[in-house]
Amino acid sequence: MEESLLNFNIEKMDIYNLIHELRYSNSIYKPNSATYNIVSLTCDSHFRRHSRTASGSGIDHTYQYGGLEIKFPYYKMGKVDSVNASSLFELFLFNFYINNPFKYKKTLDLGANLGLHSLIMGKVGMNVNCYEPDPRVYEKLTNNIHRNMLDQQVNCINRAVTRDGGQVEFVRVLDNLTGSHVSGFKDSFGPKEKIHVLSDSFRSLFRSFDFCKLDVEGAEADLILSTVSSDWDNTDVFAELDGTRNDEVFSHLSCHGVNIYSQKNCFYQVTASDQLPITYREGNVFITKKNFSDIRCFF
Repeated sequence: MEESLLNFNIEKMDIYNLIHELRYSNSIYKPNSATYNIVSLTCDSHFRRHSRTASGSGIDHTYQYGGLEIKFPYYKMGKVDSVNASSLFELFLFNFYINNPFKYKKTLDLGANLGLHSLIMGKVGMNVNCYEPDPRVYEKLTNNIHRNMLDQQVNCINRAVTRDGGQVEFVRVLDNLTGSHVSGFKDSFGPKEKIHVLSDSFRSLFRSFDFCKLDVEGAEADLILSTVSSDWDNTDVFAELDGTRNDEVFSHLSCHGVNIYSQKNCFYQVTASDQLPITYREGNVFITKKNFSDIRCFF
């Protein structure tokens, strides 16, 4: 076992505190490390123990994370399920929200899905606008917000967000409802349905918020590349990237004086595009005009 885990009984330790205590260990951020794999399996086992089985789909279940009480029912989402919303690379963001309750007031959750990010941001006092384009998933999202009595804190919008806005074709991936996407931005496999949904323009929203969680299934780079320098003056972003346009993203943000901190790079500042993730498994990036010596202090 790696040195970073030697002093921890991870089976008995609270997951939030485990991640917080390990936040300065580089190995916790690297998916090929023993530390990452052990903690990831521990987190998955923990959340599955505390969730409903498929026979209990949609039934209220309350669990604790970081001192928050969250009602988050178990749902099958094709061949994946709602427990996947608590993967280790997502938990870094949850810790970030919980440890920074006064850092942001108005936040965007783009690609909200079942709304776990919105729930946590709302629970710590942020005012959230969350976007989910799929009407089937949107119904579960709004139910989750209502279960947690956050209707006044979290505003749900049944739309996509695209570069230009307007009506777009949306691909519902039946085997993985967490991976549905606007047509043309990613390859998806298995049975699919195509529907048309309305979308809002990214830039028309972006500057009105001080934080954005951006996970829009392959369209993240297109949205980032639509921005200008002033868009980033007061807005920070945690985003997923799929690697297809990393050179463009790095060049674009660097030219505008915007910094990138990547989980793939242990959340140190990115100095070259090969330090950006090429798959969601390599985690998220934090994008900001602010300069941080070590953003891991926020986890």
